[in-house]
Amino acid sequence: MHYIKVLFRVILLFPLTYLHTFKLKKVFYSKENSEEDKYIKLTKIKSDYSLIFIKRLNLDIIVHGDLPENNRSLFILNHRSLLDIPIFESVMTSQNKKGLWIAKKSLTKIIVLGDFFKFSSNIFVDLKDKSKLKSFFKEVKQKCTNINDINIIMFPEGTRNKTDEILEFQGGVNFIAKQNKLNIVPIYIDDKLENVFKESPYFKEKRKVHIYIGEQFYNLSNIEEKYKKFVNNSKNNKN
Repeated sequence: MHYIKVLFRVILLFPLTYLHTFKLKKVFYSKENSEEDKYIKLTKIKSDYSLIFIKRLNLDIIVHGDLPENNRSLFILNHRSLLDIPIFESVMTSQNKKGLWIAKKSLTKIIVLGDFFKFSSNIFVDLKDKSKLKSFFKEVKQKCTNINDINIIMFPEGTRNKTDEILEFQGGVNFIAKQNKLNIVPIYIDDKLENVFKESPYFKEKRKVHIYIGEQFYNLSNIEEKYKKFVNNSKNNKN
C-alpha cells in the first residue's frame, strides 16, 4: 500500500506508471519481435521507468564495485522492500546492463503496478504451489536458451527479510545457475529500504543508498556460504 501512497504523493509517477505499462504491454503482445528483441525492448522500458522513479524519490544510489562485462549472469540480492527492484534496475542501467527478474506471482495482483510487473519480461514463481515448479524451471531454461546475452536477477531468500541476517536460501538458486550455466554475481543493498521507502520522497535533500557488487562466482558450490561471507565483508569494509 505504501507503494501506492508514494505514487499519489509524487503525482507525476501515477500517469508515468500507466504510460510505461501501456508500452510494456504493446511490446509484450507484439508478434513482430523475437523473444530476444522483446527482452531488449521490455527491459529498456522498465529501466527508463526505474530511473524516473528513483529521481522522483530523490535517492542517491552509491555503487561500490562494477557489474561484470560478460553477460549470462545470475545476480542475487538481499531483499527488504519493493524498492529493491527499481534501485537495482537503476544500477544496471548506469552500467549498461539488462536483466530479467524472477519474482513472486503475487506481484501481478498489486493494484496499479500488477500489470507493470506482469508485462516487464519477468518469470513468475508460485512458491506455495510446488506442483508448478517444474514448469517454472522449464521457462527459465527456455529464456536462457532463446536469449543470448540474458542476465537473471533473483532474491535467493525467497521473501522480504526485515532482519539484519541473511535468511536460508531457496534451493532453486543452485539449480538455476547450474542448469543454465550462469555465473553468480552477489549484490548487497546496505540499507533498510523498508524505512527508506516509508520516509520517501525526500524533498529537502537526497537520501543516500549504498549498493555493493561482489566478484562473480565461477564455482557454483556453497553459494549461500559465499554470499554471506561477501555480505559480512561488505559490512566490515564500508567506504
